[in-house]
Amino acid sequence: MDETLGQRIRRLRKERNLSQTELGAFVGVTISWISTIEQDRATPSAELLNKFADALNISLRDLIQDKDKHLELQTRIKLVEVLIETNRPDEAEELIVKIQAQEVLTELESIKLIVFLADCRYLQERYQDALSTLIPLITNLESSNFHDAYVLAWIRNKIGNNYTELQETENALYSYKRAYDYINRFIEFDHLAAYISYNVGLTLRRKGFIRESLSYIEKAGEYYEKTNDIRKLADALFVLGIAHKNTNDFLKASEYFDQAKTLYQTLNNTSLFSRVQVTVASSITYKENPEQAIQDLLRCADQFEKDRYPAGVVFVYAKIAEILFVSVRQQSLRTGDL
Repeated sequence: MDETLGQRIRRLRKERNLSQTELGAFVGVTISWISTIEQDRATPSAELLNKFADALNISLRDLIQDKDKHLELQTRIKLVEVLIETNRPDEAEELIVKIQAQEVLTELESIKLIVFLADCRYLQERYQDALSTLIPLITNLESSNFHDAYVLAWIRNKIGNNYTELQETENALYSYKRAYDYINRFIEFDHLAAYISYNVGLTLRRKGFIRESLSYIEKAGEYYEKTNDIRKLADALFVLGIAHKNTNDFLKASEYFDQAKTLYQTLNNTSLFSRVQVTVASSITYKENPEQAIQDLLRCADQFEKDRYPAGVVFVYAKIAEILFVSVRQQSLRTGDL
């Protein structure tokens, strides 16, 4: 039986013995708004559709269905973005293909869907496939003097992300720097500019250009602090700590690590807190107090066990073995037993 979206939501709600009030409480809207949607007098946003699907215990694909032609194109494109953000690349890719086949798209809409298709492949760890989608797109746009610097930077940054996953650091740095070049044409330094700046700095650090990396990471950190993005600010501070550690500025490194740990504690993120603690214990604490460093590392190993992060556990015990080896060797030198 053909149904409108509103009729389907109403039917599913009743099948699950939910009142309009209860469904509204699940998705965070009023009973009157639920009534309006069920009567097809308004189309819910993509974010709200995602909440409806969760509340009704149904996939977004089944909730929307092909019969809902009345859904606005922009809502369907936004829905693709929501599916990607909630790590449902298969559903997103299926919807992208349908939109591309059924809709008359503007140039910008077409570009967005191509990039979202590459995002699906990125989430599926098909990095080469993603690059095969993005590189022809960016080559065409740049050669045709496409004017939207934000879109160009957005695509270049995603190319850098795929190269990073493939551990092709040189190509990643080239793409991130190309993305950064477009920032000068932005109206303001925004979240995308901060993300690109962070990626440039992080990749420079990985390449060994420590001092050159600092200004990029600091600029991103300043933006995250201004916008109160605690998680990203903590990440930036952690990376700054590592950069200063690598230049043997342990005092400055300790300051950044302490700030990062405080923010991760604020977020109640024990996993990331432990990753910072591993770095502090294995590179700073052990110099003054090897026993304390080992105790800190053992606590981190316990946390990584809980997180089911075996690589972290192996790394921690390798660091403990390294500290013990150095301690024994130093003791042997002092006693002449080496």
